[in-house]
Amino acid sequence: MKIQGIKGYNEEKTAVMGESNKLEAGNYLCKILNAKCENNKSGNPMLIIQFDIAEGEFKDYYRQMYEINKKNNTDVKFKGVHYQNMTGNALKFYKGFLTSIEKSNNIKIDGENGFDSEILKGKVFLGRFGEEEYLNNENQVKVMTKLRFVSSTDKKDLPILDKMTLKDTPKKQDEQQDDDSFYSIEENINDDNLPF
Repeated sequence: MKIQGIKGYNEEKTAVMGESNKLEAGNYLCKILNAKCENNKSGNPMLIIQFDIAEGEFKDYYRQMYEINKKNNTDVKFKGVHYQNMTGNALKFYKGFLTSIEKSNNIKIDGENGFDSEILKGKVFLGRFGEEEYLNNENQVKVMTKLRFVSSTDKKDLPILDKMTLKDTPKKQDEQQDDDSFYSIEENINDDNLPF
């Protein structure tokens, strides 16, 4: 008995059940795909970038995961997104972010007077990814690897970040004083418009 052919079989990427293409903690060259500025729930400006890994074993990781997940769920979100508050205690981190982009791409960005978001498209940076524990909906401890820091590309020899356990995680915003440098993404933005 002949097994029928499946249209698109030759173009499909290979996946084996039980084998995962899990992003490992490490330092990766990343490329900005898109950028915009929105206000968070506190009304303060926040830079939002969409990015992906630009080279190596995990090149285009977030695009590939998006396309795989989109086949099973039409409401899937692109996960290669970084949120950077821009004011208050977060201003120094915002300046560090822009400085890393400037150094990595030999450009100048006017953070004082503003700039067109298009200047960030296609620019690269060193993404420092680390593992972080979280509680899922069933209150089980799980681990994910996510972008924790943006650095300039000349710092490729930085050590791999230690795993952040739940006991290391900063308190939620409602448990903090008036400090907007750490926040839960879900509490501070409306991501209905993502990806861009």
